Amino acid sequence: MIVVAHPFGNANVRALLATLLEEGLLAKYVTTLGWSSQARWLERAPARWRSQLARRGYEMPPDKLEAHPVREIVRHAAGAIRAKPLIQHERGWASIDRVWQELDARAADYLLHCQHPAHVRAV
Repeated sequence: MIVVAHPFGNANVRALLATLLEEGLLAKYVTTLGWSSQARWLERAPARWRSQLARRGYEMPPDKLEAHPVREIVRHAAGAIRAKPLIQHERGWASIDRVWQELDARAADYLLHCQHPAHVRAV
């Protein structure tokens, strides 16, 4: 089994996830902002938001995805309102550096606490 950790799902990550799922090799996908496209709450979201929400959706069962969105949401919001201290390179609470560091820590936490650590062979 393989754990994939990436802050956003670009095309390469999505292709990797699809292949791992198809082969039954994905233990968990740890990301910043994302959800399963099978999530029931998406059906209740306002129609005008669904296309935007779909961009962060992943074709996988909800139990295979673990999201930690707070810093990423703050990073996007801080950029939009020009709150530069929050996103200052290497120093800001929501800088891209901190987003990646937190994601690495969350993936490590998953590995420490997963039910079958011996089954995970790669990250």
